[in-house]
Amino acid sequence: MTFLDVSVILFFLIGTTIFGSLFSKRGGGNTDGYVLGGRKLPWWLAGLSASAAAFNADSPQHQSRKVRETGLQGAWFYWFNAISNILNIVFIAKLFRRARIQTVPEFYEIRYSGKGKDVARIWNAISISLIQGTAFVAGGMLGLSKVVRVLFELPETAIWLGVEVDPSACIAVGIASLALVYATTSGVWGVVWTDMVEFTVAIGCSYLLTFIVFREVGWASGLESALVRIQGSSEFLEFTPSFTVLFLFWVVLLPLTNFGGSPTDLARYMGVKDEREVFLTGIWKIVTHFLLRGWPWYLCGLISIVLISDASLIAEFGALGDGKADAEMAYPAMILHYLPAGLMGLMVAGFLSAFMSSIDTLTHNNASVFVNDIYRPYIAKEKSEKHYVFAIRVGIVFSAVVGTVIAFYVDEIFDIIVFLLLFNAGTDLVLTSRWYWWRVNAWADFAAHMSGLPIALIFLRPEILFGEGADFVTPIAEFIGIGSSWDAIFVTKLLVARLASLLLWVPLVYLLPSTDKAVLESFFRRVRPYGFWGAVSKGLAEAKSPDKFSRDVSIVLVAVVFYFSILFAAGGLFLAKWNLLLATSVTAGASFWLLMKILPARREDENFEEG
Repeated sequence: MTFLDVSVILFFLIGTTIFGSLFSKRGGGNTDGYVLGGRKLPWWLAGLSASAAAFNADSPQHQSRKVRETGLQGAWFYWFNAISNILNIVFIAKLFRRARIQTVPEFYEIRYSGKGKDVARIWNAISISLIQGTAFVAGGMLGLSKVVRVLFELPETAIWLGVEVDPSACIAVGIASLALVYATTSGVWGVVWTDMVEFTVAIGCSYLLTFIVFREVGWASGLESALVRIQGSSEFLEFTPSFTVLFLFWVVLLPLTNFGGSPTDLARYMGVKDEREVFLTGIWKIVTHFLLRGWPWYLCGLISIVLISDASLIAEFGALGDGKADAEMAYPAMILHYLPAGLMGLMVAGFLSAFMSSIDTLTHNNASVFVNDIYRPYIAKEKSEKHYVFAIRVGIVFSAVVGTVIAFYVDEIFDIIVFLLLFNAGTDLVLTSRWYWWRVNAWADFAAHMSGLPIALIFLRPEILFGEGADFVTPIAEFIGIGSSWDAIFVTKLLVARLASLLLWVPLVYLLPSTDKAVLESFFRRVRPYGFWGAVSKGLAEAKSPDKFSRDVSIVLVAVVFYFSILFAAGGLFLAKWNLLLATSVTAGASFWLLMKILPARREDENFEEG
């Protein structure tokens, strides 16, 4: 690192912190303004913020690693989530906006009754704020620590005031502290506006590195030739896998059972002006998240195969516990070896941008959920709005501290991603069913959510229950015909987890009492869903649903065509597949025009019924 690099980094850090703090007056004297911005967030800003929240410092590392190890077909590990996102904005997110609640767990207050409502709400709040949210914070901390250690050439440990510390982790904590300054003072307005700046810087730096290393290998033709020389074929450049059972599972079965939505995304959808803007927010989020930010990392993953060998990674950074190279270090290694002075500092600023844009959103949402759904209703009732805003500010700091502690006990970022996917696998079906089926009760909902932790632990550590070397997943994967690759095994785990959870919570729907009819009627008037509500909607003709299932399905199909068209068009551009680029560009334009035609009209807030 040169003086110029350090100057660029310091300028960015100081400027971002000051910029975010400028919105302190808009932080709001009440929780609705502090958490949701008074439900006046512009759709383009909300969508960008949702994308920035998922753009953590660890994202380039684990996504480039996946493609480095499995080729572009491995990107389906991420791409299928775009279909889930589309299903979410069409079938779930608009209902959250219509319900006019502040946080995701507040859903339990308007949907269920009895003690089960409180138990389920508390567990869901704990899951979102203390388990999932802090795990994502930990992933960002770990990712930034790895980058900082490489680029600043820091030792693994150092002595400070007589105590052995990890210097890279200390720097990550310091950077997180700056993000907390504007996250605590300015609330959601400070978060979303700094997210915009940080996302722009981070994505710009990703493309800068991609341009430099892509040129180093001779662009698309040079990359293909080098991969053929190293691997014997250009298979890693094929991003349209063969039509297999595994592919069908990725693009059909998993999305259809996995669209409940992430809490951070839903928080942004609940903060926009109306339901049409929910759709626009979601579409923009999908474009920025899966297209604009993804392709530079996929390309860098492929390019790193040519420029950075496993042997060089082990020689430079040491091996993992199993003796293998840490593939997540290939991305920062390219920064270290191929960026000149000044640009390296800018690239570090890009990583810091990604980290800060994620940390501010995650900690803000974690604290908002904890205060709104545990502290306010069960610990400190009937306090002033200023008191609850202050409590959220304290919670933001606490969330960052817990995430930092977790990061010290994890070696690989990808492990956190896998854990979270397995942890949520059992909840996905109930997250959808509870909106469209009146029979779902609070205890069934709670059972589905509670199943996530033991399911994840069983799949990650099967030897605890079944003994050393236990493998009950591979035989299932081979039996259903999807193979025994890592992706096939992981898909099988997700499917088995969903089935196990389903067998747990569906019987409880019938064995335990349903929600009080008065609560169900109030919920139906408020949200007006279609689906299996006949037993409740009788006599409530005035609460007719404004939605149509046929139109929603049409929106999903057109949006999926639009998404994969622009995704493959970008691939055609980067990999010089010109016929693919032309065909998919035309399809993308036509599908986007049609999508804008069939989206629902705006519905003003005065049409909202409290129930």
